[in-house]
Amino acid sequence: MTINETILKQELRNLGESLIRISEGIILNDKQEEAKPLVTKKEEKKVAKEEKAPIKEVKQPTEVEETEGNIDLESLSYNELRNLAKERGIKATGSKKDIIARLSGEEAPTPTKEAKKEESVEAKEPTVETVQDTETEEEYEPERTKADEVAEMLEEYSDTEIADILVSVGISPKGKRQALLDKVVEAIDKGLLSFEDDDEEEEEEEPQNEPQEETKEQEPDPEVNEREFLLSCDTQVRKEALEEVKEQVKDMIKDGSYSPEEIDEALESFYLPSEGYDKNLSSEEKEEMLIEMYQRLTDDEGDMHDMDEAYYVNDELCCCGHLAVSEDGKEYYCQVSGKKIEEN
Repeated sequence: MTINETILKQELRNLGESLIRISEGIILNDKQEEAKPLVTKKEEKKVAKEEKAPIKEVKQPTEVEETEGNIDLESLSYNELRNLAKERGIKATGSKKDIIARLSGEEAPTPTKEAKKEESVEAKEPTVETVQDTETEEEYEPERTKADEVAEMLEEYSDTEIADILVSVGISPKGKRQALLDKVVEAIDKGLLSFEDDDEEEEEEEPQNEPQEETKEQEPDPEVNEREFLLSCDTQVRKEALEEVKEQVKDMIKDGSYSPEEIDEALESFYLPSEGYDKNLSSEEKEEMLIEMYQRLTDDEGDMHDMDEAYYVNDELCCCGHLAVSEDGKEYYCQVSGKKIEEN
């Protein structure tokens, strides 16, 4: 046997073994196909579709989802809240507060039509303060017009009496009461009528006269003021001294120390012409003026002074029973003698 034959036999042997293995594989495959369940075309398409579909990645829960029970919704941003609401299938519109309410399960129920109507009515109803303000404005009284005043003045007049008034000034008395009142107002504007009667004028004049009389009483002549000032007392010493002077002068007149002629001479030389001395005065009046003369010559210390002597009454410089006068506030003169007063 040659080498070629040996090789050929070996290859045939190998080929036979390969065929045996192939046949065994075919037999095994047939058995598997016999055991495989029948699949319909519809199921085959579905399986094929599932095989072609991309594999979805299983989404891992976020930190928010993992700690859902302890979420601080207030700390989340508006977009984070919206995303969380969408993930939970909750309405993600509205304000941040609305979304938080939905996520918390505390969303207020949608108001019914009746509830909306009640809210609308409440919004339209004025508050207590608004009502009070309105009432205050209504209480404000507009300014009275001349027509209002005329209507009030003629309230007790009959239509006939008002018509007679119009006739008296040459105005037609036709028309109803309001028309007559309008004509009266027109007559007043033209100066044809005036409702200021004599009684009202007298009442208006009296208040004007009264203050004038009071003014006269409050502002007597300067000489009268001077006499009152010189007879007033700032010190208790002078007050007591004036009472003693009064009694002394009365005693002097009683015991005849002064004759009527001497009294006239003393009073005439003491009183200024404006002070009202007259020789024709009664003896009682002359006695009062003589007492006043000596009282006015008494100073704050209770001492009596002669004529032409300077002294003080109520801290004011005096001479001859009168206040000293000055034009510049530096040099003073006696009103009786006209001489310059030299202070002691």
